[in-house]
Amino acid sequence: MKGRENIKVFGKNIVVVALFVGLTVMSVFSFSSVQVVRGNARTVNHTGLVRGLGQRLVKWELAGRRNSALESRLDRVIEDLEVGQSEDGPLGFADPAYQRGLEGVRAQWRELEAAIGEARRTGETGALFDLSESFFETADTLTGIAERLSEQNADLTLSLRTILLAVAGALLVCFLLQACESMQLLYQNRFLKEKATRDPTTSLPNRWSCDLQIEKYRNMSPLPDLMCFIADLNNLKKVNDTLGHAAGDRLIVAFARILADAAAPYGFVGRNGGDEFLGFFEKSDPERLRRFHEKLRESVDRYNETNDEFSIRFAFGGVLSSELEDASVYTLINMAEQRMYRDKAAAKRAESLDPGDPKQQQRQGD
Repeated sequence: MKGRENIKVFGKNIVVVALFVGLTVMSVFSFSSVQVVRGNARTVNHTGLVRGLGQRLVKWELAGRRNSALESRLDRVIEDLEVGQSEDGPLGFADPAYQRGLEGVRAQWRELEAAIGEARRTGETGALFDLSESFFETADTLTGIAERLSEQNADLTLSLRTILLAVAGALLVCFLLQACESMQLLYQNRFLKEKATRDPTTSLPNRWSCDLQIEKYRNMSPLPDLMCFIADLNNLKKVNDTLGHAAGDRLIVAFARILADAAAPYGFVGRNGGDEFLGFFEKSDPERLRRFHEKLRESVDRYNETNDEFSIRFAFGGVLSSELEDASVYTLINMAEQRMYRDKAAAKRAESLDPGDPKQQQRQGD
């Protein structure tokens, strides 16, 4: 089962890596295609210039006016197309039809250039007009080839971008799925941690959590004005024997809720096992210990006044680190336990003089 999970995770990682590599490669190609499209646009523009400049130059010559600058410009544009480079960047296509068209333009430009020189010498322009028409057709054909090739490259670039978006979308979906799985795993880990650190009966921190608290203070020196207390139920066995273990569980839960409510403003309290509870309050002093103990007893008394099933009776032992020199967490726990047992013994002595819990006597009579 674990092997299948590992294979599944490995497969997912391979897919994500493949998509990422694909996205990187496609991005590089997309960037290159943008440069190609720009070069294609420059090429189309140059071939169009050849066509237009040739017609304009012949018009000047037919009008009997010389324009050497225009002639030089046309020659330079054709030369740029042949070289495949202009001031703005690369030009041209590797397509054979384009290359043949460019050779035709260069050949006819030489003829047209010679005809212009002849017309300037003789004043005869008839041949010049005919050559200009032929040059226009050849240049127009070259422009058409350049436009077609440019459109093909643009379509290819568009397809490339579509694929790039698809890969990016797939990668995003993978990331979202992994994010969902990570959130689910985080939730499960929190749930498991909660299950591992919480007592299922009382919902208080369990014995392991108590041990973690002890470990927290084990190497602290000095302790942070720490108060440690232990509380233990006195009448759990009697309730179990007379009312049943379900009632005993209700007794533990009732006391745990009262204890948690009383300790909430101060610090940690957990179920240390059975009917024993352990607590730690930092930055404590005798007054805080007195207020907490008093609040706990008052809350228990109020509960006992309203509950007809059983009474809560507990023993309590609390100690402050300020009471001892070089106190460790273990010495605090031992002293708190001793005081709790003394409190329990005093409660038993008082109980021996008391007829007992009228609520429990009532249950026994029933």
